[in-house]
Amino acid sequence: MFRRLRSDLQLTLITVFGTCALLGIAPFAIYRFASGDMATGIFDIALVLTIGAVLAHAWTSKDTRGAALALVLINTAGAVASGLLLGASGLYWMYAVLMSNFFLTDRRKATIIAVLALTILVAHGKSFSSVPHLATYIATCIVCCVMA
Repeated sequence: MFRRLRSDLQLTLITVFGTCALLGIAPFAIYRFASGDMATGIFDIALVLTIGAVLAHAWTSKDTRGAALALVLINTAGAVASGLLLGASGLYWMYAVLMSNFFLTDRRKATIIAVLALTILVAHGKSFSSVPHLATYIATCIVCCVMA
């Protein structure tokens, strides 16, 4: 297993990101169920199961490019949905997702997906408390993308 990780950078990135996502999202799912927020808990569990399935697919099929793109799309959709469902507190996931997208896929795809995700959040607009909050969020997301 470790030999395969050492010899396949893409698989290593998928494994590290997938594991971090699973360990980062699963506790929120448990918390949401415990606090009675069933809809968001179900969303979190669906996200965990989907990420887990992509991780398993990457290991069993050796299709790391397809798995990486699937992770980028799933995690970006999850971050956008989190921002739409949870408001300002859900927006923070986007930073990690944007950064990781540039490691998981090529720069062009990561940029296009970032622009689409931010467009959806801005068009919705309800996640932002004010215009300065929106402007700051967009600026920090752009900085994350440029740095990645």
